[in-house]
Amino acid sequence: MDTDLQSERVEERIVPDGTPELRCDIWLASQLEERAITRAKVQDMIKSGLVQVNGHVWRKPSMKIFSGACVRFELPESTCGLIPQRGELCVLYEDDDMIVVNKPPNLTVHPAPSCPHGTLAHRLIERYPGLMDLDSVRPGIVHRLDKDTSGLIAVALNEPARLTLSTAFAERTVSKTYLALVVGRPERENGVINVPLGRDPDIKTRMAVVKKGGRDALTRYRVVWSDPEKRVSLLEVVIETGRTHQIRVHLDHIGHPIVGDAVYGRSKLTAFMSSLGSMARLFPRQMLHAWRLCVPHPTTGEVMEFTAALPKDFARLPLVFARSRQRIVVVGPAGCGKSAFLSCIEKRGWPVFNSDKVVAETYGPDGDGTYLLKQRYGSRFVNADGVDKKTLLSALLEDDNLRREIMHMIHPLVDVRLEDFWRQTQTRRAGFAEIPLFFEIGWHNKDKADVVVGVFCSSAQRAHRLAERQWNARTAATVDSWQWNPEKKRNLCHETIDNDGDLKQLDDDVQNLLSSLRHRRISAVFQLIQHFRSTGYLGVESGIARVMIGE
Repeated sequence: MDTDLQSERVEERIVPDGTPELRCDIWLASQLEERAITRAKVQDMIKSGLVQVNGHVWRKPSMKIFSGACVRFELPESTCGLIPQRGELCVLYEDDDMIVVNKPPNLTVHPAPSCPHGTLAHRLIERYPGLMDLDSVRPGIVHRLDKDTSGLIAVALNEPARLTLSTAFAERTVSKTYLALVVGRPERENGVINVPLGRDPDIKTRMAVVKKGGRDALTRYRVVWSDPEKRVSLLEVVIETGRTHQIRVHLDHIGHPIVGDAVYGRSKLTAFMSSLGSMARLFPRQMLHAWRLCVPHPTTGEVMEFTAALPKDFARLPLVFARSRQRIVVVGPAGCGKSAFLSCIEKRGWPVFNSDKVVAETYGPDGDGTYLLKQRYGSRFVNADGVDKKTLLSALLEDDNLRREIMHMIHPLVDVRLEDFWRQTQTRRAGFAEIPLFFEIGWHNKDKADVVVGVFCSSAQRAHRLAERQWNARTAATVDSWQWNPEKKRNLCHETIDNDGDLKQLDDDVQNLLSSLRHRRISAVFQLIQHFRSTGYLGVESGIARVMIGE
C-alpha cells in the first residue's frame, strides 16, 4: 500500500521528544500494547505496507524510529484469528462492558498448541462477535482457569473495559475464592501457605516450590468440611497472587493434594485412589472450582460479587463420602448377647469384626500377642500352642495391675486389625465391630466410630446366661469391675438393643436397628446438602439429593 492510508482503522501517533532510538516494530508494539496486539502482528503490519512514517511507507520492521516522527498505521481488519464455534456458555452476568461466565470442567480457556480449537474463547466470539476486535487469542479474557478447573471467569466486552479489568487483576483488587477437595484433613483449620513458585527444574511442564528464582505466591485456606474418617476435606481457598497452578502446587506442598489431580501429589493420590476401589472412578479431574469472584466494575468501579455453585461431578463427592459407610461399634456387658447380635448382622451380609476372635488369633502359636507375652513374662502364660488362656485369665482375675499392663500391650494389636477392617469395608454402607471395652479404653474420644450400639439385658437374664457359660459370681463381679456401669454406657450409646427375648425377637430388633441406621445415613446426607446450600456451594435446584440418597 503505497498511497495515503484511507480507512476508519487508521490511527496516527507522534513519537515524543526524547524517545530513545528504537526499532519501529518495538516502538509501535509498545504503543499498541493496550490493544493486546503482539510484536509479531506489528511486524506483519509493517511488511504489508500498513505503516507510514512522515508520509513514507516503511516495510522493514528493523528501521529505527526517531523523535518527532509522525507514524500513521492501519490496523488489520480483525485482530482476532479465531473462528467462532458454538458450545455451552453459562453467562451469569452481562452488561455493555463485561460478562461473567461459569466455565464447565474439561474446557480450555483459550487456544494453545495442544488445544487449538473448541476453547472458551471460540464460544465467546460466537456469542459476542464484537470480541473479535480485541485480542487475537484471548478476546476479552483477563484471567484464566486450568482446563479441568471449573467456575467463574470475567470477560471484558470492549477495549477500555479490558484495560481496566486487567489493571484490577494486576493490582490485586480482585478477590477470588476457590473450593478444593483434598486428600486428608489439614492439621490447621485455617492456614497460610507462603512459599515461592517456579518451573520444576526436572519437569518443565510442571510448577514447583523453589528455593531460588521463584515468584512470591500466597495462598490462604479454611477447612469447611471433612468426611467422618478424614479421608477427604473441602477447603475454601483464597489466592493473593495468581501464579500458574498455584493452588494445586501449594496444597500438594502441605501434604494435601487436590483429589483427581493428574500432575501434582501423584504418590499420595495413587495410594488414596487404590484405597477407594471402584469409587476411584468418581474422580476424572482435579476437584477445584472457582466459586466466588469479587471484581470492581470496569466503568462504575462498584465491587460486584458473583458465586457459582459446584458442578454435579464435584458436588456429589462430599455427599458420597458423607454417606459411604458407618463405622458401628457394638458394646455391652458380658452375657447380654453381643455375639448373637453379630450373628444376626452377619447373616444379612454385613461385615463384622469380633475383637475377642482377634485376641484369640493373636494368642495363637505364631501370634503377635503370644510373642509380646513371652518377651515380657517368659513361659508363665505361653506354651507350645500359644497363650494358655485359662492360666492368663486366672492371673488377670487376681491381679488388676497385671490386667492393665497386658491390656496396654494387646489393645494396640486390636486397633491395627480394626483399622484394617474399616479400610477393607469402606465401600460398604456399614461395618460392625464388637469392642466390649470401647469406652473404658477411651476409644470413643479418638474418632474410632460413627455410631455406637449398646446391647443390654436385665440383670436376671444376664445372670442366667453367664451361669450357662459356667461363670461363677466372683468371676462375673470381677469382669464387671473392669467395665463401666451399664447405665453409663447406655447413656453414651447412639442406639440400643434390649436383648431379653428369644432369637426371633433379637432378629426383629436387628432389622429395626438396620432401618434406623439407614435413616441416620440419609439424614447425614440431607444435613450436608442443606449446609452446602446455605453456604452457596450447592444450588437449590441441583437435584443432588435425589441422586445421592439411593442405597
